[in-house]
Amino acid sequence: MLKVLLFAMPDHILGFDMVAQAPNLAIVSLAGNVDPGICDVKVADLLLIRRRMDEYVLGLLREHSPALVGLAAKEDFDRNGQVDILDAFALARRIKASDEYKGEWDINRDGLVNQKDVDMIAMAAVSLKRRTFQ
Repeated sequence: MLKVLLFAMPDHILGFDMVAQAPNLAIVSLAGNVDPGICDVKVADLLLIRRRMDEYVLGLLREHSPALVGLAAKEDFDRNGQVDILDAFALARRIKASDEYKGEWDINRDGLVNQKDVDMIAMAAVSLKRRTFQ
């Protein structure tokens, strides 16, 4: 049996966060549709993990010893599997082209979708030290 561990980065929904904190439903739906006879799928939604995320993730990896690990990161706008300067460019284009902003575009979680969110991705992409979005 293939052991799979899926991680989801925190999703932020404007206004909804005041009412409740919801798991990443896309990753949960994916896990729920896998045949349990083929894969043992565990989901770790990192929504409530604010400190020492690296220790938490490493602990789960040690505990479950998965053969396959998946990560959904909302900052990967071009969906190429890595957060890079092209993601900052993609977000800037989306902001410029739209009057409606999605809560998941609010990278810095300040309740606004603007240049600061683009800058946060760009700074992380060019930083010598890898940065996590927490």
